Amino acid sequence: MVKVAMLTYHFPPKWQAGSELATYYAARYLQAMGHQVHIVTSRDPDMGREDFYDGVRVHRLYLPKLAPLGITLAILGRAFFQLNVFLTTKRIDPQIVNAQGFFISPCCLLVKRLLKRPYVVTAMGSDVYRFDPRHSRSRFFRTILRRSITNACAVVALTEHMRRQIRADYAKDCIIIPNGIDLEHFGRYISKEEVRSSLRFKSDAKIVITVARLHAIKGVEYLVRAVKAMKDTESSIRLLVVGSGDEEEKLKALVDELKLKENVTFVGSVPNEEVSKYLAASDVFVLPSLSESFGIALLEAMAAALPIVASRVGGIPSLIEDGINGFLVEPGNASQIAQTVLMILRDPEVSLRMSKANKKKVQLYGWERAARDLEKVYLACLNVKEDREASAVDK
Repeated sequence: MVKVAMLTYHFPPKWQAGSELATYYAARYLQAMGHQVHIVTSRDPDMGREDFYDGVRVHRLYLPKLAPLGITLAILGRAFFQLNVFLTTKRIDPQIVNAQGFFISPCCLLVKRLLKRPYVVTAMGSDVYRFDPRHSRSRFFRTILRRSITNACAVVALTEHMRRQIRADYAKDCIIIPNGIDLEHFGRYISKEEVRSSLRFKSDAKIVITVARLHAIKGVEYLVRAVKAMKDTESSIRLLVVGSGDEEEKLKALVDELKLKENVTFVGSVPNEEVSKYLAASDVFVLPSLSESFGIALLEAMAAALPIVASRVGGIPSLIEDGINGFLVEPGNASQIAQTVLMILRDPEVSLRMSKANKKKVQLYGWERAARDLEKVYLACLNVKEDREASAVDK
């Protein structure tokens, strides 16, 4: 049994996006394998300082939100939080620490120096693709971040594309462990007819779905514009937007402007266990991201046996083989999205072929596999530590 502390800025139940769910599932499956897992994360106003979430012990700490007051205070607030994370980790006294994301990894330098514990850093995506360490506004943060990554016992990347990017930015090699999916939940059969009836969707509607945080980087604007183009030739087209975020009001205004209120439904944020219901009701999944590390939403759509249209960016091509289990389109190209979705909707043979391919391919991405690969990384790091200690004693 390994006692591990997993460090993350956010964690369920409030936070349910890709990185938070990845941390949750990794912790849950590691715990099921017999390891003792502690989550150290930020505390929401309505949460206690310590609790159990689905059997995993969670330590929740105050995170000052000082960004509106300027970059200097924001950095000081994050530094305060990271110090608190280190002190909590010291109290937990784990055998190994796993920073879930680059930005929470700096406190691991103290873990290594003062606690003499090895640590692993798992890249989550935005920390790789939306942050350039060479042009960070803070030279101090840039230096600390580089050190925390290069001093890690191991760095985990989700895809080969991400691995190459980390090599270029930090001169640090990585181990590739893709995120997984709860196949037991998302892979179960759900009747399309029954779920459409329960959601009051027309049985003959052509339903396109996207599941994403509503931020500009997710490119949902281009999907909405694609619906406008599709509506002219496919009047029964309907788009379900599952998720929320700072772009929501802007997107709703765009829907009004394009006169698409009858064609676009903003579902809002739903519990992760409810997402499968909306996927089951749909015909095509679209991920129009302008940048994307991996995309757990893609795995969920694959498990639901949906044909997929996604942007040719980041780690997406590692999951979507163009023409095999989906189609890749250029980012920001609403016309191409529209043409591709319509082609799938009008060709049942293509839809069925991609559905079968996704159902088969997603079996490679169960969380049990990911947790076992992560376990191997932990054990290797602990063996390295033990070997070094034994060598020091011999000398």
